[in-house]
Amino acid sequence: MIGAAPLASLPLAMFYAPSSEAPVQVGPNPETGELQITWPTLPDSVIVEPVGEQPQPGVPYSFPLGLAWRWRLRVRIDGVDLSHRLVGTVKVDREEGVAGLADFTLMLDGVFRREDWYGRPVTIDYISESLGGRLISRRFTGRITLPKLNPRSRLLICECSDALQQRVGAMEVAQIDALVGGLWSADIFDAVEGRSRWDYALERLSSRPASMDCSALGDIRITDWQRAETPHFRFGFDTTLDGSVKVELGDVSKMINVVEITFTVRFPRLHQLNRGYGWVHPGMAGFSGLQGFCSYRADTTELPDRDMIRAAVESSGQTMLGGSYTMLPPTGVYCNPPLPWINKFTDLVLAASFTAGRRWSQSVTETYTLRLVHQPGVATSGENVSRESFSFEVGRDRASEWESGVFSDGSSGHEDAREDERRLLAGACTLQQGRVKLWQASRTTTLMFETLTSMALGLDLIHTIELDDQGAFGIGKCRRLYDTFDLDSGMAATAIGVAIMDGGGGSSDLLVMPAHSTSPPISGGVTALSTQLGGRSNSPPFDEERDGFAGNYSMIDNNVGQEPYPRRFAITAPEIPETLRDEHKVSITAEYQVAIPADPLEL
Repeated sequence: MIGAAPLASLPLAMFYAPSSEAPVQVGPNPETGELQITWPTLPDSVIVEPVGEQPQPGVPYSFPLGLAWRWRLRVRIDGVDLSHRLVGTVKVDREEGVAGLADFTLMLDGVFRREDWYGRPVTIDYISESLGGRLISRRFTGRITLPKLNPRSRLLICECSDALQQRVGAMEVAQIDALVGGLWSADIFDAVEGRSRWDYALERLSSRPASMDCSALGDIRITDWQRAETPHFRFGFDTTLDGSVKVELGDVSKMINVVEITFTVRFPRLHQLNRGYGWVHPGMAGFSGLQGFCSYRADTTELPDRDMIRAAVESSGQTMLGGSYTMLPPTGVYCNPPLPWINKFTDLVLAASFTAGRRWSQSVTETYTLRLVHQPGVATSGENVSRESFSFEVGRDRASEWESGVFSDGSSGHEDAREDERRLLAGACTLQQGRVKLWQASRTTTLMFETLTSMALGLDLIHTIELDDQGAFGIGKCRRLYDTFDLDSGMAATAIGVAIMDGGGGSSDLLVMPAHSTSPPISGGVTALSTQLGGRSNSPPFDEERDGFAGNYSMIDNNVGQEPYPRRFAITAPEIPETLRDEHKVSITAEYQVAIPADPLEL
């Protein structure tokens, strides 16, 4: 720890640039014993102004630190250096997921006008000097959001922000999509138009285990939560300020280890049921064509016409889809022996084979229950469940068009107007959100410590940090950087917060939506229609309920007073089963194991 020990006795500290596997080393030169910092690749937020040769890109460069550091701040407002007017303490607070903040106090020179200060761009640089060289580290880039003047002391307090929310809110949707990535579903969230773009960005981010923040240079970026395999920074023995190492342990009762998602998808099932019908006049005696006509001619009766058959189909609630007919032949000479035949009604039918169809829609509701489980967490403390639900409906317009539209073809069966790409996207989005919720609940422990700012140059929220000092050992991702530059005492310190994942490992399944439900096809079958003929003494009573053709013989024998039959053609469509008409409900369940990394922490 840094405290009573002189700076010259500080041991080696290492940190890594994320773009290079080689370590950046901070510590004594093995040959001279003088402290130095060596970068394989210079961080973007650090500028070296040494005496002598400038560092070359990609070439290791060592900067001497000597036995101590001298430091100062450079605060520029609208490009003008006002560092000489700084008083008191300058603070910079940058944390994952929120806007970076800074505040400082200036001695006011001249008249105060609000418009001279509101929204002015601000940069804060930390300058460390040693043995004739300088390191310039950008600590903050933003704007003044609230200037406060004390008229008596003429001190101007400037509160600043990197305006993360406002800048994201001014982006186009395509820009946010490219920046954030993630998944987004219109069936889970409200429409984008007319809403906050910041909220939209957070909705996309909710499917990623990551945060959005700004770098010290003011660049908006996405920062993953998972630590790197190899730490970028290592803080070993005597690299932290005395008494600064602390741990805030997460509350086990708030560590969610099961996420249960219930969502319903309602869609129409579009049915078509075709049925074949056949009718043959009994007088044809089983023959077809002219032979059947000659048999019928021996004892003629009334016959139906095609319009009667079509009307019968329509009155049954079905639609004629086509057929074939054996027509009464036109006037001519037929049969054996040949006999003349006169036909004044050319649309009469001796036999018919046709298909009729019906269309209707059936509401189907699929209820998905998806459980994401972090098994090590359940084994440790029992189930701590978070539940969510949502629903959406698709295909309503298609159902209306299906039932009311005109059709003339198609086969028996059904089509689900499910728009499955929406189901898959909504499911994938909510599964990823559940995974993120489990990760988030596991990273509530924070390891905190302070070090001299000159020993943490180049460190950022994107980095993985290892600490092994003052009885604490831990590795995790940096979640907060808090600089305090006390101009009165000369102390420049950086407080560092490290997120520790309390995951405990576990196995992990692919977060893939289960298959949707299916239903067996339906078949319409075939109906043979009968014939009732009246006008004879042996004709049975007319059956009103009987389908098919009804008519009378041409030569009647009505000697017992029977009423003649009505000439008609009747069809009754089969009843549709309730299972194909009533709402069909399906329950589908799936469970997924979610692994959460375990970050080491020993106290």
